Amino acid sequence: MDATELDGPSIDSPVDTTNDLSPQIIEDVRPASPVVEHSTNSSNTTNENSSASGLLYEDNFHSLLVPSELSTIRHPKEAAAKLGIAIDELIRKNGYKTLDEGKEFRFRWDNTSAYYLAKNCLQIGPFLGFENLKPNSSSKLEPSSLISLKWCCIWYNLLLSIKFKDKRVPTESQLRTKFKYLMEIANTKINAITTGDERNPCAITGDDKTDEIIEDLMKLKNAADDRRTELPKLEMQRQSQKRALCYKSQKRDLCNKSQKRALCTNSLPQVAQNLEQTNSDSSFSPINDVKAPNVRTIIKRPRVNRSMIKRPRVNRSMIKRPRVNHSIEDMRSDAQLLHVSAGIQLITSHMLQSLMAAFGDMKQAGQEKNEKIQKAEEEKVALQMLFEERKIKIAEEKLAIEREKIAFEKHKFDISQVAIISSVLLGNKDKSASINVDVEKLLLKTLGSLTG
Repeated sequence: MDATELDGPSIDSPVDTTNDLSPQIIEDVRPASPVVEHSTNSSNTTNENSSASGLLYEDNFHSLLVPSELSTIRHPKEAAAKLGIAIDELIRKNGYKTLDEGKEFRFRWDNTSAYYLAKNCLQIGPFLGFENLKPNSSSKLEPSSLISLKWCCIWYNLLLSIKFKDKRVPTESQLRTKFKYLMEIANTKINAITTGDERNPCAITGDDKTDEIIEDLMKLKNAADDRRTELPKLEMQRQSQKRALCYKSQKRDLCNKSQKRALCTNSLPQVAQNLEQTNSDSSFSPINDVKAPNVRTIIKRPRVNRSMIKRPRVNRSMIKRPRVNHSIEDMRSDAQLLHVSAGIQLITSHMLQSLMAAFGDMKQAGQEKNEKIQKAEEEKVALQMLFEERKIKIAEEKLAIEREKIAFEKHKFDISQVAIISSVLLGNKDKSASINVDVEKLLLKTLGSLTG
C-alpha cells in the first residue's frame, strides 16, 4: 500500500475546494476547517498534528446540505440523491478521477485518508444498530436508505477534508471495502490473546492516532452489533408483556361484569318493615282510664293478624341453590350445552340412519355379487362338461383312425406277402416289378377309399 501521510497542513491558509461547486446545488459551501493535502511523501506526522486534527474536523461538511439530524430525516433517499449530485459536481469541477474511469486511476489509501475515513465513520456510524445506542432511541433498526445516506455523507466529507494532488479519489464502494477491511483487522487485533502483562498495541496502520480511532470504531461497531441482536428479544418481551397485560385486563373486566350480573340476578329484594302499630301499647298506660288504679295492670295483648305483616320475600332459588355467583352467563352456557347435546344426538341419529342404509345397500350388493359368482360357476361347470364330452369324442375318433391304420398296415403286409410269393414262384424280375407297381396302385386306391 502506497501510504502517504499528512504533509504538515497550514491551518492559517485553508484550501477551499468547494468554491467551484454549482450554486444550484450548494449555497456558500465553505468549510470552516482547513483541508489536508493528500501528498505523495510518506511520513508519520498524523500523531504530530493531533492538535491540529481537532481543528481539521470541527465541522461536518454534509451538514451544509443536510442540516437536520440524519436519523430524523423523513426522506433519506431524496437527501442521498442531493448529496450524490453534489459529489458528482465536485468531482467534475476539480477534475478528479475515479476507478470507474479506468484501473490506472485506482485510489491508494494512506494514513491520512484512513484517519478521516475512520473519523467520519466514528461520528456518523454507517452500520446497523448505531442509532439504537443513543438514549431514547427507537426499537427499530435503521433502514437501508439511511445507511446509504450515511455513506454519501462520509464520501462527501472525505472529498472536502483532503486535497488530492494526483486527482485520484476513492469511490463509495472503495470506502465500504476499506471500512470492512479495517474492521476485520481491528477485530483480529482486539481479540488477540496476550500473555502476562503484555499489552496488545492494535497496530493496524502504523500510526498511533489512526489506530486508536479505528480501535474505538471497532468497539462501537461491536456494541452496535450486540444491540442489534438484543432488539428482537426486547421486542418479543415487549409484545409478550403487552399480551399478558391485555389478557389480565380482559379477565378483570369479565370478572367484574360477571359479579355485577350475579348481584343483579340473585340480590334480595328490599324488605318492607312498615308494620302497623297495634293498640297493645295503649293497654299499659293508666291515663286512658280515669277510674283505673295507678297500678300497671297486665292486659293480654291482642293477636296481630299475620296477613297484615309484610314479610320479606326470600328468593327460593337461592335456597335451593346455594351458589351466589350463578349468573346469566352460566344459564346461557347451560342452554348452549343442552342445545349442543341435542344437536349431537340429532347428528348421531342421522349418522346411524345413513350407516344402516349404507349397510343395507352393501348387503344387497354382496348378495347380488354372490349370485353372479354362483351363476358364473355354474356356467363354468357346464362349459367344462361340454369340453370333456368334446374331448371324449375326439379321442374316440382318433381311436377309430388308429384302428383303420392298423387294418391298412395289416392289409398292406398281406399284399406284400402275396407279391413276394408270386415273384418267387414266377422268377421273373420284370414281371415282379409290374406286380409291385400294381400292388402299390392297389394300396393307394385302398388308402384313398379309407380316407375318403
